[in-house]
Amino acid sequence: IEAQDTPETILIRKENIERLRRGLSKLSQNYRELLVLEIKGLDREEIRKMLGIENMGAVRTRMHRARRNLKKALEERVTETFI
Repeated sequence: IEAQDTPETILIRKENIERLRRGLSKLSQNYRELLVLEIKGLDREEIRKMLGIENMGAVRTRMHRARRNLKKALEERVTETFI
């Protein structure tokens, strides 16, 4: 939270964080773990080493799938909200 943030900005940020948490909770543990490490600021090489993944191609593929699944989970939540 920044000093110049308005109450509305703070509320929107909190809602976005909660939405992201719900989306992440719908992912498999493997995909969730990849994305959480990326959110924490680790680069792909660090993630690869930490998770014991043999090659960068596998990391890139898994990250792509994890993001795609998160996007679907977030879109499902928006659809549920408007139905």
